[in-house]
Amino acid sequence: MQGTRIFSAVAALALAAAAQPAMAGVTGGAVTGGYAASNGGVFKIIPAPATVAANGLQALDLVAFNEKQGVLLNSDLTVYLGSIAAGTGAIPAGTQVSSHMVLFDPAGVIPRSVLGSVTFDAPILGVIFTRTRLDATDTLLGAAGTSYGSPLLRGLGLGDLVTFSGNTLTVDLLTASTPGDSFRVITAAVPEPSTWAMLIAGFGMVGFAARRRSAVSA
Repeated sequence: MQGTRIFSAVAALALAAAAQPAMAGVTGGAVTGGYAASNGGVFKIIPAPATVAANGLQALDLVAFNEKQGVLLNSDLTVYLGSIAAGTGAIPAGTQVSSHMVLFDPAGVIPRSVLGSVTFDAPILGVIFTRTRLDATDTLLGAAGTSYGSPLLRGLGLGDLVTFSGNTLTVDLLTASTPGDSFRVITAAVPEPSTWAMLIAGFGMVGFAARRRSAVSA
């Protein structure tokens, strides 16, 4: 009877853990070259803004923010895999993902460049950077409460390069002006620390129960 109660408690903990949202965040980044680096541009993590529209930043900073977290895909999601040159692939339905937006929106109409990197606390699964695919995924992956505009040149321009490996994404944006460059980064979702804590506590209860039963039988 005691063992039944213990395992019931562990099952409840597992269900509670499963209900916890899976998160994955932007952890850092850097501006390492281009016009932006020579003129004071830095990397910034910002809260999700109220709007993402044409010419919304007007700064030389490379900016990133977190969008929806722990989204369970109901259908395959088309993304660019590894690099733009590598072409597209699909993150399969049933995968839990988190989304993030990276922006570079300098002032003026003269194209500006930036080289830099962005890091995440989970592996990068793909990038979305065309206007059509960004528009199509705003509702599914965009930050709650953020309004996304759709200017004609939304996304990345000719000559812009984005590559990634593991948790690190590298950008080489050559032609940002109006309306600026923007793209969506899709990462794997990871459990929150509270989820791990509950699971560890549950396994600890199982171990304690097993030791107690051994002591009684001895």
